[in-house]
Amino acid sequence: MIIGWQSHIGKYLHKCDECGEEFNGRKNRLYCNEKCKAKHNNDLASQRHLQVKMRTEDYLRNIEVIYQILGEDNFDVEIVSRDTFAALGFEPACINKRIEVDGEVWYKVGPFGYRPLIESNEVELLRLDEDDTNIFS
Repeated sequence: MIIGWQSHIGKYLHKCDECGEEFNGRKNRLYCNEKCKAKHNNDLASQRHLQVKMRTEDYLRNIEVIYQILGEDNFDVEIVSRDTFAALGFEPACINKRIEVDGEVWYKVGPFGYRPLIESNEVELLRLDEDDTNIFS
């Protein structure tokens, strides 16, 4: 953050965005030294890594929830209430691919598909074969 111009030395007075220490430098400088710059960038990378880790955990948990309901050899469509689905730990906000199965929009989670039924408080679940789906964005 720029505090002000110091005309007697021809540089700007800054406050380091990382440690808060004051220093002199050019107008676009944000950190007092390379150590503070590296710490700030490492903290940002750590936050991004944590977000990716949490999304991956949600995705894997969603696969496990559907697997619990469908079982190993079930290739039929199963209908489950949204409350049961949520109680098992399914996270609908998790990023999923939209796919088309027999002309209807479903969401792909691993080898499974699910579709919330708008007219009722239920969700349809299905084990997918790659031949049956068309993926679109």
